[in-house]
Amino acid sequence: MPNGTIRQTELAAALFHMIGGTVPHPYEREAEARTLAEQLGDRSKILHKVVELCGTPTTPKQLFLVTRAYSFLGNRYAKETEKAATAYLATAGWQELPHRTVYEEGIPVNGAAAGRACIVSDLAAAEEHLGKLEAAISHYLEAYRLEPYRAMYAIKAADGMVKMGRKEEALTFLRQQKENRYYTPVKYRDAQGQWRHNDTFRELLNAQILKFES
Repeated sequence: MPNGTIRQTELAAALFHMIGGTVPHPYEREAEARTLAEQLGDRSKILHKVVELCGTPTTPKQLFLVTRAYSFLGNRYAKETEKAATAYLATAGWQELPHRTVYEEGIPVNGAAAGRACIVSDLAAAEEHLGKLEAAISHYLEAYRLEPYRAMYAIKAADGMVKMGRKEEALTFLRQQKENRYYTPVKYRDAQGQWRHNDTFRELLNAQILKFES
């Protein structure tokens, strides 16, 4: 890859970081990215600039950034999100993304799985908006397989089933998720050493089951 292209992609990553996108980027590009973000001002313009800086995306890094930027821009760019996400998922993935496992509120989160699930769920959301519900359900389930502690992936898959007129199937599926190990609240110590219980999975799942039952 030419040095100019590399530098543009690095700036795209740093610029995406400026609006809350947690991605690897060279620290030394932050000042330039901050200045550019201030000049652009509008969040939408910043996201479009991220896409522009990536040019015609070919590398996993470029495809990841373009997918995320289009996803952040919303349903209007569902086709672009679908195209970029599909291309990214056909690669080995952006190797600079975190790969190690860290604990978040008592739950072990594998960086590699989380990074892939992020793009898979972006693809699912785009497919859902485009009316490709079977594909969307399949990809939400794939994201859920990668991150089984994220109840929202299961919920979104169930929402897709309901949209297809399969409410009973959706309810059965959600009730089955009570067998998921994360349905049992996870006990952990917070940064101050105090014991806490993470019951987010249980709360989200039960709320959605009640919604479907009503």
